[in-house]
Amino acid sequence: MNVPSTSGYSTHEVLNQPGALHDINAYAEDRPLVEAVGVFGAAWASDHLHRTGALVGSANLQDLARRANRHLPELRTHDRFGHRADIVEFHPAYHELMRLIYGSSAHSFAWIHERPGAQVARGVLSYLWNQGENGVCCPMGMTFAAIPALRHDPALLAEWAPRINSIEYDPRAIHAAQKTGATVGMAMTEKQGGSDLRATLTTARPASARRGSGADYLITGHKWFFSVPMSDLFLTLAQTETGLSCFLATGRAEALLSRICTPVAKYWACKRAPAFVAEALECHGGNGFIADHLMERLYREAPLNGIWEGTGNVVCLDVLRSMQREPETVGVFLDEVRHARGGNARLDAYADDLARRLADPAGLEPVARRVVEMMAFALQASLLVRHSTPAAADAFCATRLDGDWGQAFGTLPRGLDTQAIVDRARVGRS
Repeated sequence: MNVPSTSGYSTHEVLNQPGALHDINAYAEDRPLVEAVGVFGAAWASDHLHRTGALVGSANLQDLARRANRHLPELRTHDRFGHRADIVEFHPAYHELMRLIYGSSAHSFAWIHERPGAQVARGVLSYLWNQGENGVCCPMGMTFAAIPALRHDPALLAEWAPRINSIEYDPRAIHAAQKTGATVGMAMTEKQGGSDLRATLTTARPASARRGSGADYLITGHKWFFSVPMSDLFLTLAQTETGLSCFLATGRAEALLSRICTPVAKYWACKRAPAFVAEALECHGGNGFIADHLMERLYREAPLNGIWEGTGNVVCLDVLRSMQREPETVGVFLDEVRHARGGNARLDAYADDLARRLADPAGLEPVARRVVEMMAFALQASLLVRHSTPAAADAFCATRLDGDWGQAFGTLPRGLDTQAIVDRARVGRS
């Protein structure tokens, strides 16, 4: 097809507009990320991360993401003959994105490379893909999380792990056992429960005389929020005669640290993301708000994390429950923060104040948000002091810990090496 030239319609030169940010390597251009990979023992995966960074930063992937978001999924309840179908149809661009993200092993890298740094590398893959297209990261993340759950039942693990860890994305609407690769979804939330999974009313009764792990159950109930309904396998919650349980399957010091740090990180990342994206959108002016711009999609998706990961209050209560049920988590958390002791006087004082506040977990519920925010600041500061540049660590401690900053972005005090911070984050430094 011949495309008519538009050169004769040009009336002016477009000035003062940023160019499209594509065909960059989202990994190689992110200096703090590359440094973190080295610090935390995942440098052996650099080649794979570079390839994924180039893919995520490509113009082709941005175009796929735009088309997948423009053409929404459609529920087809019946086929043309009137037979019940119950199929969710997705645009081809979505399936191509799924093929690419599963092909990059973002869902399985940590399980097929069980060596030090594998979880770090997988986390970086997830971080990169969330910049490319957030929507396909939902099924990817749930598929990744299915393996630890299935480890509670070795027979189920042996049966399904090869398909779950496969890098072959198979979109066919057939039984999972017939597929070359399987995706995993979750059906957890119910209307009356929301984020409180203890309020689950769905019931499960044994299908035979057999009970417990590996037995077949009949599940009756409803699910209000069903993540990725076209998945091949699902994790769902239901009440049994002995209490709440997970079907199809089902979590020392590192385990305790993960137990308390995970909800802390969830809370603060979810609270900061919408404000950060709004500030970034503002930098683009009106262009950033139009539907074809990458920022519009990021702005629309940013608040979702505060729903998907759990609302702020629920996540903060999860932190408090961790401290109350496993009191040793408090000491483990503070020990992690104190690994940076002596590196920054502000952090030392802040950690001591935080320790005093955490001394009585039973009385923290009225100030849960404030305490969890403090925990997030302390952990961030400790990691920056130990592993980042002095300019970034000093700026963070002076503002977040000492309170010398305003309530909006761009309100840092005088005397900080902001140029070094900007230069470190700059894309296209070469």
